[in-house]
Amino acid sequence: MITIDIHETRRVNLKALIERDAQGNISGFAKKYGYTRAQVSQYLSDTYNDGRSIGERAARAIEEAARVDQGFLDRTEKQIAGSASITEKLDQIIALLQNRETRDDRLWSSKQIAEWLGLSTISVEQRVAKRPDFPAALRPVGTSQAQRRWFASDVIAWARNSLSRD
Repeated sequence: MITIDIHETRRVNLKALIERDAQGNISGFAKKYGYTRAQVSQYLSDTYNDGRSIGERAARAIEEAARVDQGFLDRTEKQIAGSASITEKLDQIIALLQNRETRDDRLWSSKQIAEWLGLSTISVEQRVAKRPDFPAALRPVGTSQAQRRWFASDVIAWARNSLSRD
């Protein structure tokens, strides 16, 4: 007889939630739900606290924060798959696709922005990036010589809201 380790099941399901809500980004998941990256990493560890770091209270708190049914983290893959109607599954897929589109933490260079907008890099640097409504740039290494970068999600949101539509 195969025994199912509840702590392993919780780790697997937490990984699924992190994938769903933060595209696999532990830091993004932690920030979204008020945890530290270290806490989430400990929950995922099979060696920290002998692999039993997601206790009952922690599991329920994660479920509440992530807005999933109570007991979700305790369910096996087969139980999760069988618990949702086709409409619920489609709603989950749609939500995942929408989240993936709007939550992009990648940093884009002016060249990548130009490729996405279908413009030249010079046009982006000399015209687009200088618009007052264009998202603020950051310099990852903190010096004025470093190439400016923009969050892809900010650029995409700006383009959807700001560019004139012909």
